[in-house]
Formats: sequence, structure tokens, C-alpha cells
Amino acid sequence: MHEAAIVQGLLDIAIGEAIKHGSPRINRIKIRLGAFRGVVREALEFSFAAMRHGTLAQHAVLEIETIPLRVQCADCGEIELSPRDFSLLCPQCDEPVAILAGREMQIEYVDLD
Repeated sequence: MHEAAIVQGLLDIAIGEAIKHGSPRINRIKIRLGAFRGVVREALEFSFAAMRHGTLAQHAVLEIETIPLRVQCADCGEIELSPRDFSLLCPQCDEPVAILAGREMQIEYVDLD
């Protein structure tokens, strides 16, 4: 489960920021997660709940904003697709598409005490 490794990275960054700013507690970590990133949200939430214990983030909430998969076809323009139905071809004209959004994984903010 690579979600545990992702959570460890999130906690490392958030704890580093808390220490840098002299904060005794992390209240919330908000991330932006693309729908086409290949991360299972439930596994990420489970890992966060298990791994935050005994850290400055022990009582923190993980907020996840899901960014939908959007692609652009040179002929048809911008299209929003479901990652489950995704193909690198436009569903309207069968031409190749470019991914515009949906692969993000970034920390939006860390709320400290």
C-alpha cells in the first residue's frame, strides 16, 4: 500500500513546518489529490488515522480535495472524464488527448496551533 508512504511524506512535511514555526500541534492538513493519481482515498485516510498517533498531528484532520480528470482534445476542446473510463483517445472523435488536470498531489495548507 503506497498510501502509507504518501502519508509518511505528508506527516514529515507538516511536522517539519510545525517545528519550524514553533507550533506544538497540527490541527489540519489539506491536500489536493487528482482523480487520475492512482491513490485510493480510503487507504490514504486509514493510513493517516493510524500514522498520526504519537506525533504533533495526533488530533489533526486530513482534508482531501479531489481534482477531477480533465483532458483536452485538439479538435473537440476540453473534456472531463471519469478515471475509470479513461482512454488517451477523445471519446467524441478518437483523437489523442492531453491531460490538463487530475494528476495533482500537493499540500494546500497545514493549519498549526
